[in-house]
Amino acid sequence: MEFSRNTFFVTGRARLPSANPIAVVYDHLLMVAVIERDTGVFLDVNVNSICQLSSDFIKRLLLGKSIYTDCDLICSEIESHYYDATKKAFCSCMRDMHAKVNDRAKE
Repeated sequence: MEFSRNTFFVTGRARLPSANPIAVVYDHLLMVAVIERDTGVFLDVNVNSICQLSSDFIKRLLLGKSIYTDCDLICSEIESHYYDATKKAFCSCMRDMHAKVNDRAKE
C-alpha cells in the first residue's frame, strides 16, 4: 500500500497479562498505524499478535475511525467486542498512540 505525504506512522505499546499466550512470545503488545494527518483516520493498522484473526479483528475496529476524536469509542468497542484478556492491553496501546499524537500536535 502506498501512503501520501499527508500521513504519519505511530506506535502504541502496552504490557501484556502474563497468563496470556501472546506473553510467551512477546514482552509487550505493539500496535502500529498509518494515519491521515488532516482527519486522524486510521488507514492501516498492524498488531504483533500470535493469531492473524486477532490482528485483523482489531484492525477492522480501527479502520475509518479517527485517533483525534474516536479514542474512547475505539476502547469501548474493544471492550464490547473483544473477549480476551488482552483487551485492556489493546486499549492501553490505543491510549498510548493517542497521547503520542497529542504530544506531537503541541510541538
